[in-house]
Amino acid sequence: MPQAISVPLRQAILQRRQQGQSLKLIATELNVPFITVRKLWRRVRDLGPDSVAPDSPRCGRVGPRTAARLIRAACWLKRLHPTWGAVFIRLQLQHRWPDQPLPHERTLQRHFRAAGVNRTPLRRPPQDRRRGQAPHEVWQVDAVEKQRLANGHEASWLTVTDEASGAILTAELSPQEQWQTIEPQVVQEMLRRTLARWGLPDRMRVDNGHPWGSRNDLPRELALWLIGLGIAVIWNHPRRPQMNGVVERSQGVTQQGVEPQALADPNQLSARLDWAIRIQREVYPAIAGHSRLEAFPALATPRRPYRIEDEDRLWDLGHVDRYLAQGLWRRRVGRSGQISLYARDSWVGKPWIGHDVSVQFDPAARHWVVRDLRGQEVRRHRAEQLTRERMIGLQVSHRKPE
Repeated sequence: MPQAISVPLRQAILQRRQQGQSLKLIATELNVPFITVRKLWRRVRDLGPDSVAPDSPRCGRVGPRTAARLIRAACWLKRLHPTWGAVFIRLQLQHRWPDQPLPHERTLQRHFRAAGVNRTPLRRPPQDRRRGQAPHEVWQVDAVEKQRLANGHEASWLTVTDEASGAILTAELSPQEQWQTIEPQVVQEMLRRTLARWGLPDRMRVDNGHPWGSRNDLPRELALWLIGLGIAVIWNHPRRPQMNGVVERSQGVTQQGVEPQALADPNQLSARLDWAIRIQREVYPAIAGHSRLEAFPALATPRRPYRIEDEDRLWDLGHVDRYLAQGLWRRRVGRSGQISLYARDSWVGKPWIGHDVSVQFDPAARHWVVRDLRGQEVRRHRAEQLTRERMIGLQVSHRKPE
């Protein structure tokens, strides 16, 4: 709805009309729409000179304007605490100025947008979370740890289970007692042996955390390596073990059959694991009296064959570039005016110290593109970490030797 014109302007229109000026000339000289001038003149002509004022004394802006200092304080709080919403910030203003009329949260949101202090929402690359319907379409991967042996030592192992059939493909003992201390290169070698026997799956479902990383940030080296092999990595939501339910159930069955507490050393445990998963996959009548391998004979045939010596030919840099190009990640500029991307400091600028910026990968130029919260490009940096050799060697987060 257009705002009513002021009373002094109405009086000026009436005075000019009484002096003989035409309605069209008045509208042109006062920069007022002709239809507004005509309506006002007809109103005064029919109702008398006293009708020049609007009917409602509250016509136009209602209430006092928001104090500029309140808006500045709100924008300062939003910049300092990007995760705070307008309602929460309004509560802080109310606590600081209890007697001041405060702006509505919608008004605050409008000022946040104008000041460019709203956080850029994360844009995560899409994930196909559908359950696997055929063997080797989706694998579920999980680790078992803190399994105490008869000699008092603890053991951990990595389990890979086919989602469609429920068959355990491998359960390989870790050289580390604690899974959280295992090196990604060790897990890579475990997976290479599994891939060499069973081929490449379409997707791999993993939990958040070491060594897989999280969907909320840039993928870690192990995930980049899998993506380059054409395996889509699916990160489960935190604290949702049911999303990896097939491998979780197989873990329980394996522990019951293996009985690690009765085994003297890791060699016995490794042999017992091989025995238990073969029984679970090829012997145990799990599906209508048949073993999982009998019920799903396609399990024995890889969907996409893999050999370790052919990995360099199979690994495609384009898979990684296309994946990264779909994401938008957030970084906070540090005191030195830099952000960290795969353990490499990248300069943004001192004006952005303490501010959030967004980071996106440009696959054409193979650059990291840094933008402020308004979407304006601030800096570009070459993605020197994302070379083929460094990703296959899991050296993305390691600095080059001087």
